[in-house]
Amino acid sequence: MPWVKALHVFRANRLSEKELARQALVEVSSLNLSFFPYSLIPNKLLQELRALAKSAELEIPLVDELATDIFMGVFSEKFNEAVLLAGQVLEGSCYARYYGIDYAALTSQLAPPTSAPTPVKKFFKAKPSHSKSLAAICAQRAGVPLGSWRPALNGMIIEQQQILTSQNLAVLWLSLNLAQPLQASLSHLAQTCLLWIYKQQQIKYHDYHSQLIMLKNTAYAWRQMLFFLSLMPQAEQTNFIEFANAQFAQQTLPFRERFKPALVGLINVLNQKPLEQSQGQRFLAWSNERHWLTVTT
Repeated sequence: MPWVKALHVFRANRLSEKELARQALVEVSSLNLSFFPYSLIPNKLLQELRALAKSAELEIPLVDELATDIFMGVFSEKFNEAVLLAGQVLEGSCYARYYGIDYAALTSQLAPPTSAPTPVKKFFKAKPSHSKSLAAICAQRAGVPLGSWRPALNGMIIEQQQILTSQNLAVLWLSLNLAQPLQASLSHLAQTCLLWIYKQQQIKYHDYHSQLIMLKNTAYAWRQMLFFLSLMPQAEQTNFIEFANAQFAQQTLPFRERFKPALVGLINVLNQKPLEQSQGQRFLAWSNERHWLTVTT
């Protein structure tokens, strides 16, 4: 095309394919988080990110969103790797305090052994794995048995895995140094998440299943908001509290009465107080009983 030919003279070929792939990986990841900060990275997009990472010769343990109805009670080794990377980003943060995570203890439980095991003469040797212990840790955190095969219980276990790994956020932040393109936008990203949650929570759903999907999506957005908050200085977290309270005051009374424990719990953690103080509650997506944020119709 004529316009492409005219611009071609300004094109530089100084970057290698490896460098171009890494640049594209950073740009796509940054754009996704910038425009959809409240959503998990879709599995289809994760496939493309893996392809770019391979071209860039980067080993990044990106993890898919798992289906609760076919979960077999085991996480592959890359989930362990994702937890260890998340600990490097989130240890001691408001994210870790909110979800009650001791990343130092997790690292000691999930880190691979430092010395190689004594070789065993077998025709087939299973690769050592720590994935079952991660599943057991997640089940323990969720307070449910492992291996029940019930979708609701599986969902609670998978959600704990998403919490511990931050579902790709920490992995991408650390592996791609996303602080450079996104650090200045963290406050905006957290605010966007909060406003999206407020809006979604007040949509009228006429069936229970639709409400459950909304609760799942808003709890996931809540977690992503906490991730962004954890990377912000204390002063910006304080500004966020003021923003959250001001926006909350503009919402409907029924919503404020229902959602207040979630906001109180968040503010308590940001203020270095116990989450449960003043009847604060932790906002999670999955429950084995009727969710406390369900609207009675």
